[in-house]
Amino acid sequence: MKTLKFIFTALVCTISISLLAMDKWSDRSLDKFKTPTYYYRKTGETATPALPKQIKASTIYVKTTSEAFLDKTNSSVLLALYGLRYFDKYGEAIQGEVKTDQPYLYDAVYNWTTYMPDLAQSLVKLASANGENKPDLHTCPNYTQVTIESNLNLTVGNSFSATIRAFNCRGKLKTFGGDYFRARIIRREDVGLIRPNGIACNIIDNNDGSYAIRSPLPIPGAMVLEVVLVSSVEQVGKLVNVTGQRRFSGTGYSAELSSGEQVECNVDLTVFGMYNSSTLCDYSNPRNKEPWFCSKPNSGNCLTLTWVTFLITSNEPIQHKTFIGYTMGHGLDQNVSSHHVTVSGKYVKDQLPRCSMNNYLQKADLLPHGYFFNDQWKSLLCDYELNRDGIFPCCRNRVVYFLGDSTARQYFQFVTGLKKLELLGPDSKKVWQQPKVAFDDEYNATFYYRAHGPPLQNPGPPSSRPYISDVLDELSGGPNVYVLITISIHLYYYEPSVFIHRVIGIRDALKRLATRHPGTKVIIKGNNVLASPQEWLGFRYDTIMSKVFKNIDFVIFLRLWDITSVWPLNDYHPGGPTLAEEILYTFKFFCDNQ
Repeated sequence: MKTLKFIFTALVCTISISLLAMDKWSDRSLDKFKTPTYYYRKTGETATPALPKQIKASTIYVKTTSEAFLDKTNSSVLLALYGLRYFDKYGEAIQGEVKTDQPYLYDAVYNWTTYMPDLAQSLVKLASANGENKPDLHTCPNYTQVTIESNLNLTVGNSFSATIRAFNCRGKLKTFGGDYFRARIIRREDVGLIRPNGIACNIIDNNDGSYAIRSPLPIPGAMVLEVVLVSSVEQVGKLVNVTGQRRFSGTGYSAELSSGEQVECNVDLTVFGMYNSSTLCDYSNPRNKEPWFCSKPNSGNCLTLTWVTFLITSNEPIQHKTFIGYTMGHGLDQNVSSHHVTVSGKYVKDQLPRCSMNNYLQKADLLPHGYFFNDQWKSLLCDYELNRDGIFPCCRNRVVYFLGDSTARQYFQFVTGLKKLELLGPDSKKVWQQPKVAFDDEYNATFYYRAHGPPLQNPGPPSSRPYISDVLDELSGGPNVYVLITISIHLYYYEPSVFIHRVIGIRDALKRLATRHPGTKVIIKGNNVLASPQEWLGFRYDTIMSKVFKNIDFVIFLRLWDITSVWPLNDYHPGGPTLAEEILYTFKFFCDNQ
C-alpha cells in the first residue's frame, strides 16, 4: 500500500564528519553561555573563530542552552544546528502535574468547519437526507451529468463554463452539495499521458446539487474536458468521521527512555479511556503548547526520550487494518464525463506583471493559477522566466531555509543537488530528518533543512523533530532570507484541531519574525493531489492553510493544487519534471527582486 510504503521508507544520505575538539568552550560557565553568540567560520577541515564583521554565508553561529552538548559535538555537525536552541532539549519531560486538557479545542478557530462552512452545512443536510447511509442515495457518477454552456465562444483568451448536476444512484437529482469533483481540460493528443498539456478547472459548489466549472482557455486546438468524482459527499462524511479522533487510529508511537524502558506516545493518549493524567508523562513543547504525551513507565519516572518509532498498534478499539479498509473503501476516482471541445485561435503569451510576493497576494483568489503548455508550467498570475541555472544566482548572498516534512527535504536536496553541494550535519543514514546545511562559495549562499515536530512518522531521536515555530523564533531574518515551510501529510488522519493548532502557532511565529526582521520572505507550500481518499484530506488542509496564512507581510500560501491536478501523479514525492516545475515556480516568488 502506497501510504505504508511512504511511512516506512527513509531517505539515505551519507556524509563525512571530521572530529574536532572544542576546547575553547570547555571553561565557559553556563551562566555566561546562555546569552552570547559564538561565530565560527568554515575553512576547509577546521572551524576557526571569526569576528561578526567577517561573517559570510559559510559562517554560522550556534546557539544552545547546553555547554555539555557543545563540548561533545564536532564542529561539522554544529554547522547544521544554527538556531536550533532546543536541539538537545527536545525529549525532556515537563515536571509536575500532568494536564491533558486542551482548552483551546473549544474555540471555533480550531474547528475545521470554520474554514469550510458550506461543506459543514451540506454534511448536516446529508445526515437529514440519508441518516441510514443507504448506498442507492449516494452521489452516483453514472447518473451525474455534465453540460457545457451553450453559445460559448471557445477561443483562446475567452472563458469556458460548464455545469455538473449530481444525481444519486436512484437517478434522482441531489438537492445539496458537498461532493468533491476534479476537472481539467487537456489536449486531445495527450489523453492517457501522465503529464499532459492543459489546465485545471475551478469548481464552485452551488450548495444545491449543482457545481459550476470555470476555466480560461489559454491553449488552442482539440481539447478534452475530463470530470471525475473523487469523493462523494457521503464519502467526505466518512472521512470526517474517521479523522474525528486526536490520533491516527490504529497507529501509535513507541519511545525508548534514557533508562531503556519502552513507552507509548501520541498527541492524545486519553482517547478511548486508555490513559489518564495520572498514568502519563508530559513531553509537550512548553513554548508553543503543542501536546505530546507518553505513558508512564513501570519505574514511574518521566525520563528523557531518546528514540521514537511509528508503529501499527493493536491495543486500541479501532484496529489499523479496519481503519484503512474503512477509509479506503470507496476506491479510486470515478470518471463522470469526457467532452471533446475545439478551441480556436493561436497561442499568445499573456503580458503579465513580474512574479512577486505582493502580486501573488493580490491575485491568489483567482483560480486556476496556471496551466501546462509545451510541458512547462505557465502562471496566469505573473510572469518570470526561471530555469534551473537561475536558482543559484537568485540565492546570491542569501540564506534559504527548508522547514518541514520530507517534501521540504526533497526541495532542499533538489536545489543543493544542482551543484552537488556537500550536506553537513548529524548522520542521517538511519534518520533522514536530521538537520542539514550546505554552503555554496560561488554565490555566497547557505541552505538549511529542518524537520517539523511530532507527530512525524519516521524513526529517530526527539532532537531530529524541532518545532517549526521554535526555529522561526530563533531565526535571524531580513530581505536576504528565504523560508519554505511544508507541513500537513503526517497529520492527515488526525482530528483537524491538531493541525490547526500547529499552523496557527507557526502563523504567530511568522508574525513575530516579521516584526523582528521585516522583509523575510516566507512561502507556505501547498499540498499535492494524491490518490483518493487522501486527496480530499489534503484539499481540506490546503483550504485551512490558505485562510490561516492570509495578511502576513511577505508570507504567501503557494497553491500547487493546479499543477498536480493537471499532472496527478498521486505521489508524496513527485519526481522528475513535476518536482522541477514546482520548485521553479516557488523560486519565482523568492527571486522577485533579482
